[in-house]
Amino acid sequence: ATRFPGLHNWLVGGAVAAGESYAAGAARELAEELGVRARPVPLFTFFCDGAISPYWLALHEARTDGPLRPDPGEMAEIRWCTAAEIDALITAGRFVPDGAEAWERVRKGGHLPGA
Repeated sequence: ATRFPGLHNWLVGGAVAAGESYAAGAARELAEELGVRARPVPLFTFFCDGAISPYWLALHEARTDGPLRPDPGEMAEIRWCTAAEIDALITAGRFVPDGAEAWERVRKGGHLPGA
């Protein structure tokens, strides 16, 4: 919430720890940020331009029936959006740059999570 105030993102995540796998890092971040225990499934990895610096970004998908318990220190608000709503937020410049880049790759590659 403090790094990109007022901008939206569709991604939940963070950096992997030394020696931690992408899947383990994704599961840990999902639990920390949304209070969800799930087994993330890898979608794809790419070299992201990054708003702060370039880095490898590994996208995963996780499904849960449990409630979401967002950490208020990590995000100001959560809400469900359609793909069209996300596209509109990106076009309006109201999206975190890294999330916008990942979304474009997902849409172009036919990897839309949940599909």
